[in-house]
Amino acid sequence: MKNTWLGFFLVIIALGHYKTGAQVSLTTAPYTQNFGTANITSWTDNSTFPGWYMSSTFRGYANTASAVNGFNSGGHYTYNCGSDAKIGSRGSGSSPNNNIYYGVVCRNNTGSTIRSFRVSYKGYQMTLAENGGAVNTLEFSYATGTTAPAVNAAGTVVSGLTFTQLQSSGIAGSNQIQWYPCTQSITKSACIPLTLANGNYVLFRWYDRDDASNDHHMAIDDIYIEFDITGNACAIILPVELTGFWADAEKPELKWQTVSEKNADRFIVQKSLDSENFEDIGIVKATNNATGSQYSYYDYSGSESQGYYRLRMVDFDGRETFSDIIYVDYASSKGFSASLQGENLVFKNYEQDVDATIELTDLPGSKIESLQVPVGQTLTVYNRANLQPGLYLARLKTGGKTETIKIIIP
Repeated sequence: MKNTWLGFFLVIIALGHYKTGAQVSLTTAPYTQNFGTANITSWTDNSTFPGWYMSSTFRGYANTASAVNGFNSGGHYTYNCGSDAKIGSRGSGSSPNNNIYYGVVCRNNTGSTIRSFRVSYKGYQMTLAENGGAVNTLEFSYATGTTAPAVNAAGTVVSGLTFTQLQSSGIAGSNQIQWYPCTQSITKSACIPLTLANGNYVLFRWYDRDDASNDHHMAIDDIYIEFDITGNACAIILPVELTGFWADAEKPELKWQTVSEKNADRFIVQKSLDSENFEDIGIVKATNNATGSQYSYYDYSGSESQGYYRLRMVDFDGRETFSDIIYVDYASSKGFSASLQGENLVFKNYEQDVDATIELTDLPGSKIESLQVPVGQTLTVYNRANLQPGLYLARLKTGGKTETIKIIIP
């Protein structure tokens, strides 16, 4: 990340008005909020966690290892599984517990106008409810003002930071049917091009509404917020700009290349046999070179001749992102390889004595493209933007020999 990103602390406010002297200014350090490891059995605005507010009834603490159907009432909850606390809610019942707000207010005391904020957090679905066809969400929005906004003030929705349910029962009913021990989660991250004058306030807020059916319990944790005064930060998406990730066709050696690395810490190599369930198989330390680097990793994880791979890229602040998924089949494909490199689908022919033809088809077998690949050359075949996400086949034909590999477009 560029050093123009500045962090911030929280502003302590009262619900609906600002308390003089009860604030922490936005200054220079990133703001992070992890809700700790202790059981949170009570809640006081601006005290349990400075600067945080809830709009509705606090119902109490739910231990997901032993919780039962007695936690159906609408309102705010705290959750703990494995000594890792979260705050959250269930939007249900009558006002004010059917439309729930909670969030944090900050004040710009940098002496400059803030031009953008980057926000990330982890969203958790704590229960699977009999929610029928309703889609439960935690809607993320923000509000600004010359005084501190109330936690339920009108705001601007940021769809990229809205957390949507990860599972649905599809069954209409009135009872909770399953608790999740913090296994249903996803990280949300986005940059907000928001102008905030020095001395003004911003509220970052989550909204859990009653979806006219049985709602899940939804929660948040691991909030990370930073801000920028240059106006350029929203153009920075990842700490690493990855230009290629591919595998050697003759041995299980993975290779990747970057053109820039900002605050990059490490690459975690992951493997899957089904393209869905990935496990870590190795770690490669990032060079953190501003002009980029080349990397490789040999897969010693097992004897499987095929598999799916991806990179989990982690920066020093704990933020992470994932590369595209590549498929490698060492047993059936010794003559050529396919990889996604940026926006291009790239093939390499390893045959040393003949030219080859590569046919790209969809899974039903309809031909998309046919290309000639010179001996030993890498050829950019197709712009991946022209392909819908899905599974494709590439067939290498050299005389009477045909080899096939699978390609996943994420």
